[in-house]
Amino acid sequence: MASVYSDGACADQVGSILVSSMAPFCGVTPPGVALGSKSAEVVAVAPGGCAPSGGEPVGELLPAAPSTFCCQA
Repeated sequence: MASVYSDGACADQVGSILVSSMAPFCGVTPPGVALGSKSAEVVAVAPGGCAPSGGEPVGELLPAAPSTFCCQA
């Protein structure tokens, strides 16, 4: 929800519009009213619904150039 206010404290609301990613929108303040502040809030969310998958190893691990490391105490 996007809202506009005539004052700077978001108290005197002059208009609001529900914004959606499904369609374009246009919001206009009434004629003769100065824009003092604006706000936006999420009023509904429809999360995705896909289940996690994958993560299993694919292929095999082979050394390219074997090396020997020695540690001396």
